[in-house]
Amino acid sequence: MFKSFAISSLVFLFPLVTLAQTGPATNFGSIGNVIRNVVTIMNGVLVPAIFALAFIVFIWGMFRYFIMGGADEEARDKGKQLMIYGIIGFVLMLSLWGLVNVVASGLGFTGAQTPATPTTRVPS
Repeated sequence: MFKSFAISSLVFLFPLVTLAQTGPATNFGSIGNVIRNVVTIMNGVLVPAIFALAFIVFIWGMFRYFIMGGADEEARDKGKQLMIYGIIGFVLMLSLWGLVNVVASGLGFTGAQTPATPTTRVPS
């Protein structure tokens, strides 16, 4: 089960990693570009993927607590533990994401790497 999950997640995440490349390998000439690329990949791929994983764990815990564990106290406890693990994952990821962004902005590695906010046109 875990092996198939790992393979399918690699298949789905591989295009994100390849699209994260900004140009030829000569862009890594200075340490600044390396740090920018690492921060961009962390903010664009890793952090959202781990947030999604924590959310799935939380939802699975809710499912186990409310639906599967209706009368079974042991199943409800397992569901409660999964929900707590999901919340801990959210808190840890928010703090790590904030720490990365504080360090990156303190060193001057933000600005051009921030993706544009999508907008829509309102018909007149």
